[in-house]
Amino acid sequence: MTYRFLNAGLSSQKSPKETIISDFQTNLEKDFYVSSDWFTILRESPYASEEYIEIDVRINTLFQPKTAIAVGDDYKKLLFKKPSEAPPLGTFFKFDDNYWLVSNVEAIKNVATACVVRRCNNLLRWKDFNSGLTYSQPCVIDYLVKETRDYSTGGASLVQPSGFLEVFTQFNTRTNKIRPSRRFIFGNTNNWNGYKIMGGGINNYNNIFTTDMMSVGILRLSMLANQVNEDTDDLTNGIADSGEYIYSITLDKQSLSLTSGSTYKLIPNIELNGTSVSKSVSWSSSKTSVATVDTDGLITPVTIGTSTIRCELRDNSLVYDECLLTVTASSIDNYSIVVSPDRDYIYEGEEQIFTTTLYLNGVIQPDAFTYTLNLNGVPDENFKYNILSGNTFWVSNIKRHSFSSLIFTATSGSTSIQIPILLKGVW
Repeated sequence: MTYRFLNAGLSSQKSPKETIISDFQTNLEKDFYVSSDWFTILRESPYASEEYIEIDVRINTLFQPKTAIAVGDDYKKLLFKKPSEAPPLGTFFKFDDNYWLVSNVEAIKNVATACVVRRCNNLLRWKDFNSGLTYSQPCVIDYLVKETRDYSTGGASLVQPSGFLEVFTQFNTRTNKIRPSRRFIFGNTNNWNGYKIMGGGINNYNNIFTTDMMSVGILRLSMLANQVNEDTDDLTNGIADSGEYIYSITLDKQSLSLTSGSTYKLIPNIELNGTSVSKSVSWSSSKTSVATVDTDGLITPVTIGTSTIRCELRDNSLVYDECLLTVTASSIDNYSIVVSPDRDYIYEGEEQIFTTTLYLNGVIQPDAFTYTLNLNGVPDENFKYNILSGNTFWVSNIKRHSFSSLIFTATSGSTSIQIPILLKGVW
């Protein structure tokens, strides 16, 4: 046995606990590679970033604690060289052409650090309602398919994929968008099966830190069998309801000329599946030395030149429209008319007051309007209307007419706009 001699002049000494831990860690790092089970694999870092770095680990077979029977290749135990390498619950690893989800971690008050990973055997694919973006997330579909009744006494022993599934995946800003009743499809291009979330998602409360509501590492989604819809599901890429959330942005000007000292406010029309909606947008100028644009779309020229003014959905930069701006030395007036509310229909039994406002270079003008009406085949008895003032008119939907729209034309000077109004039914 080797004895340690400490210099009597030392002002401080390690405690027995610190000495044991230090010696253990030294031996662990020294002998870590003296083994056939160490590998270099990829680890997601930082957590939920979808970026991966190389890390050396030892990969062991996982055994059931009660029976000591190997669980199988879908579960592995990873051993780490340093305690600082302990991954958060829900971290992804990549090796052997698979994603692996950390389902349990041995790091709290442990001298050696390890974790259990489970092989991801499928992908969650969905389109987000708020942005229209498509997301893909590795997931684990549990082996057991639960039925709504017990077939063991019903004459059938075969378990059909028509009951409940348990699906596990990482909690992050993407999966936090998943809500109950969202549909998913699993399988392949020749054989898809639909499932709908009955619980879980945002309603998963398994916090890693007791009082931190955003520390959840793993989402557990309970899904019920559902039909595949060939009309709305993307059966090529395996995305349910892929055609339901299509956003578009159209600016009131595709090109614009301004002079230094003038301004103009671009008006975006945002539509979801062809219906105008209100969404947050971001603005940018390709050349801020030529012109700037603020958060409301107000353009301020700086010097002569050209710049592209871009408006995009704040949640989805793939949905955008652009206006080509030319800043000139000569004055060019730009007129535009804005209709409020921004809707092109009235429900049966409903009435609505519409207001029109004239803008000159982004500045509101006091000009009055004249209004003309094109029935466009709509019977007189289906509606009533009245001009209330120089910039407002009133329309009442007495009886629906879904074949064509009334077309009002608002004119101020040489500037005019057509305002289509559809007399919709209540359902």
